[in-house]
Amino acid sequence: MRRLLPRSPLSKTILLTQLASIAAGTVVMIAFRGQIPTLALWVIVPILGAGWGVTLTGWRVAVRGEEHTASLARNVAEERELTATLEHAVSNRTRELEDAQRVLKRMWQLGQQVALELNPQRVLERFLETVTDIARADGAAVGLLTEDGKLRIAAATGAASGIVGMSVPS
Repeated sequence: MRRLLPRSPLSKTILLTQLASIAAGTVVMIAFRGQIPTLALWVIVPILGAGWGVTLTGWRVAVRGEEHTASLARNVAEERELTATLEHAVSNRTRELEDAQRVLKRMWQLGQQVALELNPQRVLERFLETVTDIARADGAAVGLLTEDGKLRIAAATGAASGIVGMSVPS
């Protein structure tokens, strides 16, 4: 719904003063119309009409200006919110990419170590270290199935390092 009066107290005061002045002038002119010479009426009536026109146009311009200002303020607020949302999304994506880069780097290092390592036990240990880092786990273990059907812990790292060599029934 359109506002009829400007929001600003100063704009309201100016507008109402203009309206009151023009209304008073119109009332005075009507009251004394018989006493005012015809030539003077030809000058006064257009001046009063112009006063009414300028006042009402100024009124409309003031209200529209305030509506436009309010619209711009809403747009700025929406753009700030959108900017914050985008910055948050970029920050999240950057963290994801950094994590993916860390994983790829560890995988590449593991591939290099496996290619150069001749000791199978060291290959298992390097594999567990990499998996623990990638999974951000406290520890990891690899069990190998023995001929008697038991699971023997062949290698472990981190919190699981104390169970190396233990056998578990499968």
